[in-house]
Amino acid sequence: MRYADPAQWDYLWSTGTPGQLRAQLAGLSVEWDSQDAVTRDARIVQCMIGLRQSDEALDYADDALARWQGRAGVDVALLRAMRMLVLMDLRDADEVLRASLLIQGTNPSRMEAAVFSHFATGTAHAVNGDPETALLHVARAEAVAQLLGMTHRLRVIRLELARLRLQAGQLVEAEPVLDDADTSHPATSAWGAMVAMLALAARGELARSASYAVSRGLKEAPLICAMAGAPVPTEGDAWCLSAAQAIAAAAQRRYDLMPVLMVGVTPVMQYGPFLNGLRAVCGYSSLPNVDVALGPRPSRVDLRVLWNMVRLTAALRGLGSGNASVIVAEILDDLRRLPMGCELVGFIQRLLPHQALLLTYAPGAASVPALSCVSVPLLCGDTVRGPVRLEMHRPTGDMLIARALGETRHVNTGLVSKTRSKLRAAGVDMDGLVTVGHLHVWLTAITQSAAGTPAAEGWHAAHAALLDGSPRLRWVLSGRIEETSKA
Repeated sequence: MRYADPAQWDYLWSTGTPGQLRAQLAGLSVEWDSQDAVTRDARIVQCMIGLRQSDEALDYADDALARWQGRAGVDVALLRAMRMLVLMDLRDADEVLRASLLIQGTNPSRMEAAVFSHFATGTAHAVNGDPETALLHVARAEAVAQLLGMTHRLRVIRLELARLRLQAGQLVEAEPVLDDADTSHPATSAWGAMVAMLALAARGELARSASYAVSRGLKEAPLICAMAGAPVPTEGDAWCLSAAQAIAAAAQRRYDLMPVLMVGVTPVMQYGPFLNGLRAVCGYSSLPNVDVALGPRPSRVDLRVLWNMVRLTAALRGLGSGNASVIVAEILDDLRRLPMGCELVGFIQRLLPHQALLLTYAPGAASVPALSCVSVPLLCGDTVRGPVRLEMHRPTGDMLIARALGETRHVNTGLVSKTRSKLRAAGVDMDGLVTVGHLHVWLTAITQSAAGTPAAEGWHAAHAALLDGSPRLRWVLSGRIEETSKA
């Protein structure tokens, strides 16, 4: 068993199990007070990590270091690097950074120690919110692992680099991540599949991400399936099941049924602020304001689009601290960067149809391909346009426009009921129907928020175009409305 050679051990690690390898290491006879004995201790610590025995592994590493440290002729760098991995597995990022090693030399054992030391240090920086520094360390680990021929470790490192790039807000090519996740090593396969699922979602490829998550049996699948509008698995991670429930409730505008989600450090929990913020902006939160619910600005492009959609909703309702015109500009810029923005827009449209339609009126919207996917029914008075086209009872249509403008107009309840049934038969919920009255109110607010900026002229033009193309809106704004009895 050539456990001292980095490449050979890496191969054994990729083809065996931690339990098997530890048993083999325990059965080896090595010379006491030799480098081989120190290396064996380091390998045993790694096996204990793989067996999820991190507390015991830390005790073992500390005992071994106390035994070997300071002895002539032995190098404990690899053992110290393994101790750093234990600390990282225990999520003690600060202690990892305090134990961080600057390892030099071309000895294979020291080079391997540098691989694990840089890897642990990088992961600790990521946990502490510094993905840029994390990327530098993990990239160094990749370079040294390449020199040593550690094929499996390179796969793990590349997956971590992809995760860190996502955390830093960079777009990641999905295919290399999918290839690295395709391995027979159980732990690497499970970790890699989750990173691949997120890499696809971060590009806006929600349907593909959901399909992949289901095919790999990922416990995070319920969240991504809910976002993609796909059937949601009934089993999975508890947080993701709660997030899927929140999405379903929001799509039905039952914000009171949205659970409050814990916000943590796991990658999928980064969707929590969007859903909590949506709940808050609709008045079902104990948090003092929407900004608190949303938290800091995300680095990832797709998450930032969702974050800004809630901020836009808040700004249009006079909540939060954002400027609506500036927020819309940021959303359009980020949508342009997404390779598959249409699917993300589809998700937004299901939860925030009014705001999705509003984006299509923004200056520069024509240059955002993803917005061509917006397909929201719009009541223009006596017609509904969009994915369905219906003739409407004019007084009822005028009443709905007036209601969007904040006015109260009364129409025969029997005719309203017939209109509701007609819309429902076409798959349209009358209570959630977007009207030109809504657009008028929002465009007025955004035009005011854009005053004195380069965007002002574009918003004025969009508002004027709405009025020019909406005779029933002008009719209602003029204060004239047809009586039901005369229709």
